[in-house]
Amino acid sequence: METDILKEIGLTPNEIKVYMALLKARSALASKLSQETKLQRTNVYLLLNSLIEKGVVSYVIKNGRKYFTAIEPEKLIKFIETEKLKVEEKEKRLREFIESLKKQKIEPEKKVIVEVYEGIEGLKTIMEDILKTIEKEKEYFSFGWSGVTQKVLKFYAITLHKKRIKLGIKRKIIVSESLKGCKELKQPLTELKFLPEKVLLPVSIIIYDNKIVQVIALESKITSILIENKELAERYKEYFDILWRQAK
Repeated sequence: METDILKEIGLTPNEIKVYMALLKARSALASKLSQETKLQRTNVYLLLNSLIEKGVVSYVIKNGRKYFTAIEPEKLIKFIETEKLKVEEKEKRLREFIESLKKQKIEPEKKVIVEVYEGIEGLKTIMEDILKTIEKEKEYFSFGWSGVTQKVLKFYAITLHKKRIKLGIKRKIIVSESLKGCKELKQPLTELKFLPEKVLLPVSIIIYDNKIVQVIALESKITSILIENKELAERYKEYFDILWRQAK
């Protein structure tokens, strides 16, 4: 329909009926428009007030009666321009609102993921994850190393470190002074420092990416606990740095 364009610029179907009737009559009372459009007079008054607010209808009072007039069709362009300015103003206010939300620093919930691995196979899974997660030529950090991993993994540990060296992954390790002569620690891309045994934790801890691993060895049972949380990993790394500065 020819009047569909009026719907597209923001007029309702009944507003279009009233506007088109006014264009035809040039000037009319609400009662006359009610007859022409077959709409109730109270509804016509509401529609006329809406059209006046939109700037497409005006009125004059003659002998105490209100006569309504539609703007010329050519002036509908002005109506579109006004609506465009309103949209631009809404967009501006929305952008300001979004910026205010950003300043509030709304952060997503910080999740802590904890996984427990039992036995040698569980420990192997974690060691593989270290090599898979760390980028080439980066490093991981460890303290409390007791040599248990090396003993239980045996030949697998040799293969693991060959992969690490091939990838160029470095490691910094803080160990007890009592392990200064340990051959397993004397490998490429390894930086060592030593602390008195009483200063170190009774578990082995590895820090890499956003993860912390605790390896607990009790008699013949090994339990590895993997914790994934960026903030927690950063705090562990800060603790490692303090020990590293104190170590020799």
